[in-house]
Amino acid sequence: MSVLGYIKAFLGYVYEDKLGLAAFTVLTLLLIFSLAGPLAYRVDPHAVHKGYGVKIYVVDPASLGVRGVLSLEVEALGGVLVSDGSLLLLGLNRVLYELPLPPLARGFQFEGEVRLDSSSLRAVAENVLLASVSHGSIYVVSMVDGAIALDYIGNSSPTRLSVLSVGDTRALRGVVVGDGVMVLILESSIVLASRGKLYSFDVGFSLGGSGVSCWDKVVVGGSRGRLVVLNVSTAEVNVVRVFVDDVLHVACANGVVYVFGRGGSMAVVYENLSYKVIPTGVVDDLVVSIPFDGGLLTVGSMGSLLYVEGEGVRLAGYIGGLRGVRTASLSSGQLILVSFGEFVKDLRPPSLEHPLGTDYYGRDVLAQVMVGVRMSLFIAFITALIVTFIGATLGIVAGYLRGRVDSAVNSLINIMYSIPLEPFAVLLAIIMKPGMLTVILAISILIWRTTARIVRSQVLSVASTPMVEAAKAIGAPHHRIIAYYIVPAVLPIILVDFASTMVYAILAEATLSFIGVGPQDTFTLGTILNHARITGAWRTGWWLLTPGIFIGLITISLYILIRVFEPIANPKLRRT
Repeated sequence: MSVLGYIKAFLGYVYEDKLGLAAFTVLTLLLIFSLAGPLAYRVDPHAVHKGYGVKIYVVDPASLGVRGVLSLEVEALGGVLVSDGSLLLLGLNRVLYELPLPPLARGFQFEGEVRLDSSSLRAVAENVLLASVSHGSIYVVSMVDGAIALDYIGNSSPTRLSVLSVGDTRALRGVVVGDGVMVLILESSIVLASRGKLYSFDVGFSLGGSGVSCWDKVVVGGSRGRLVVLNVSTAEVNVVRVFVDDVLHVACANGVVYVFGRGGSMAVVYENLSYKVIPTGVVDDLVVSIPFDGGLLTVGSMGSLLYVEGEGVRLAGYIGGLRGVRTASLSSGQLILVSFGEFVKDLRPPSLEHPLGTDYYGRDVLAQVMVGVRMSLFIAFITALIVTFIGATLGIVAGYLRGRVDSAVNSLINIMYSIPLEPFAVLLAIIMKPGMLTVILAISILIWRTTARIVRSQVLSVASTPMVEAAKAIGAPHHRIIAYYIVPAVLPIILVDFASTMVYAILAEATLSFIGVGPQDTFTLGTILNHARITGAWRTGWWLLTPGIFIGLITISLYILIRVFEPIANPKLRRT
């Protein structure tokens, strides 16, 4: 029977066997899923999906341990504030929103990350340029009829405090509110509104958005360690340079001004404008500080927490994974650290956007599985071809020629059986490198032994038949006997073994990829499991179970089809 004849007979048996038909249908759907799926679901499996939002770290002030993390996905923001148990968000549309936070009483703690519902956002002000919290009060700078208005946000409607006419509001960086005065911080100038008068000062260098009212002065941080010191009573400006790095934050505590900058820079400035540079021992950018236990608790960009009192500074603690803190607050006995900006959508559960969720790196799991099924089947098919060719060739030669050739092949088979797959694959990966070729070679070099032994035993039986003996007697060449008598007789069992080898290759590839020997530049079902293992996210069900389910579907379906094909390979098993 020809190969086409065997295929026709196989399809006939599949059609008659309901279980076989189901397995054949599943394999066909998996092939369509892996080949046509990426055409319909156009998501790059390597793409890191990102979003924009706010993360709120709830920290115990005593132990400085993180009790929990709250997160909120929103559109791009211009600023975030925390005040009296509420989160204030300034959108790029110049609308100020308020979101009540859950109760954060002492003892509050939860595991993982809790996502807040953005539907609870409430607009509290419009045309807002910036907002600021000073001594627990919220001040909003808005645009009204071409002028800048300062409003106080209380429990009721906003209260208008003053209206100023200034130039280009796009240069607005910050605002400082004191007793009867308001200072607007622009790109390279400041505007003082005091007792109904307006003063403008051009300082000639870039200013940040941080400023503070202390003594009878307003101190504003600028580039390259420079401070603008504005005397409110005399409307005079002085410039003091305290260090060489940009000033990121200034604060007033215990009658002195603390200046914090990039790379852990810090200085103390006194009322007479003398100053002292204080070494901090950290390299974080010092971005925000809050009054705490008689001093200041300062937060670094990489998670360092410094306690500052007088001219003394000490490292109070470190919070791993803390990045991009923009503001901090003490609320209900808890330290609240807030960051906002772009973030990776890591470990997202299944949703309409990502039907199988995302992995630790924010990549789409469904897109990975589509590629993984295709690549795992490709590796299994190529491996089965190589294994079947080597094993069948050696098995036919050994079984037909017998003698020394048979002994040599048997000895080689026994040697191959003594070599375990996983250590051999690791050694091969060290010599070469982890990858698809390494997996294919590791399996192919060892696993042909089983095929060779099966085919050899079958050839020994066929070679003893009268048909083959007669061909030898009339002087038929060996290659003709093998081609016309031996191969057709053993072809069914070779085809069954081919399918069995594919099953083994699927499982072996998953195993080798899981331990890191598999492809590094593409996805297989094994590499998806490996990524879950090395990132410690193996407890994430949708990520771990999905490739496992597909591995199970492929192997079980192939095993059922092998059972269907066995009656063709062995006529004794055919139904009567």
